[in-house]
Amino acid sequence: GINAEYGDASARFLFDMSYFIIVITILLNIVFGIIIDTFADQRDSNNSIKEDIENNCFICNISRDDFDRKGEGFEKHIKNDHNAFQYLYFLVYLRKKDSTEYTGPESYISKMLEENNVVGFFPIHMAMCLRDHAADETSVNQLYDRINVVKSNLETLDEVFKGLLTKVTKLTAPQEEKMALKVLEQWHKVSKKSPW
Repeated sequence: GINAEYGDASARFLFDMSYFIIVITILLNIVFGIIIDTFADQRDSNNSIKEDIENNCFICNISRDDFDRKGEGFEKHIKNDHNAFQYLYFLVYLRKKDSTEYTGPESYISKMLEENNVVGFFPIHMAMCLRDHAADETSVNQLYDRINVVKSNLETLDEVFKGLLTKVTKLTAPQEEKMALKVLEQWHKVSKKSPW
């Protein structure tokens, strides 16, 4: 009777408790896993943004490495050439200035802002300090290319002149012999007539 009912009830209680512990533990682990993964994704996203801010120019999106190798340094570039606050000040200046007093570039940028093209006038992937370096590299490369073309043309001309010289020599050899014989005959005639 009663002991059997308590035994069945205690078995039922143990089964229910173990079921709830296992299910709740699994569900909590799933929820914690989702939370941890979300925070890890958020941390990775924040690290990516931080790395982008530290290593790419906000205005032109050129990397720190390019400025350090080819320019005068990344820090100088973001403080002097592409200072983000100067761009912000310019945008505020445009908003406060009367549109009838705009200059040509100011009118153009104002029109872009009205069209919600906020970054359309930014020099994306362009920087004057790198443009000069790129132009120098391009002009040097073009100069090397021209030198190689001239060298190749000179080599070709040298071969052509050698071939022409050979042909001229073959063609003029018999005539030179005839001319030499005529000169000798004339000299011989002159020497016979000479009183010495």
